[in-house]
Parts: sequence; C-alpha cells; structure tokens
Amino acid sequence: MREQLYYYLQNYAGLTALIGANLFPQRVPTGKALPTLAYTFSGRNPEYDQDGLDGENEVTVEFNCNASTLGGAVAVADQLYLAMAIQNDATFGELGNYVTLYSTTLETEFDNFDLFDGSEDGTRIVTQTYTLRYK
Repeated sequence: MREQLYYYLQNYAGLTALIGANLFPQRVPTGKALPTLAYTFSGRNPEYDQDGLDGENEVTVEFNCNASTLGGAVAVADQLYLAMAIQNDATFGELGNYVTLYSTTLETEFDNFDLFDGSEDGTRIVTQTYTLRYK
C-alpha cells in the first residue's frame, strides 16, 4: 500500500502543481523548499470475517501539509482532500503492483505552526488523518 499511495499522490496533478516533487514518506528532509507533503502510516489492521482473514486491510495514514503561509498549507490540504476522495473499488498503483481501495475516510484535520528552524517565520502545517480500507 505504501508504494501504491506514493505513486498515486505523485501523479495527482492538482497536488503536484503545488508541491512538485516534494512528497515524502515519514518526514521532510532538512532544507527542502516549501510547500511539502509528508505522510506516515500509523496503524494497520487486517480485517476478519466469520472464516478468518478476509484479505482486506485497514490502515491509518497521517499527512502533514507544510507551507510558509496558512493559506499555502490549506491549499495543499484541499488538494490532498480531493486526491483522497477516491471512488470505492478504485484500483491504483503501477507496473502490476496494484491495490483495490474500498474506502477513504477523513478522520481528523487540524492546523499547527512549527518553528523548526528557530526563525520567526516557521512553517504552517495542516494535518489530515485518513483511514483507508484496501485489498
């Protein structure tokens, strides 16, 4: 799922128009120009039915939309929201490495501000947490 999600977001035109190639699993490398998008997988739960594992998985993914202004971070978050509004039973990935996504749910969204670099400028962050169900 990690590779498929990266490939999908890297090729979502509305998002890449804002962040270019600044999409990063886990964390943004030091010194990268803003805006950026970083994401982490924070939990994966296999789904069960009466016969045991049904092959579906549920995963929680946290995205941090980073920009120099709140408006910039919100713009990235809005594009991420549109990108994650994937139709049920959508298949995505590349070169035969596909998953079928059954649902995406935005669980939380909040704004933050970080002075990583010690300057007064800092970074504005919009964090979105999604639950994805896939097979």
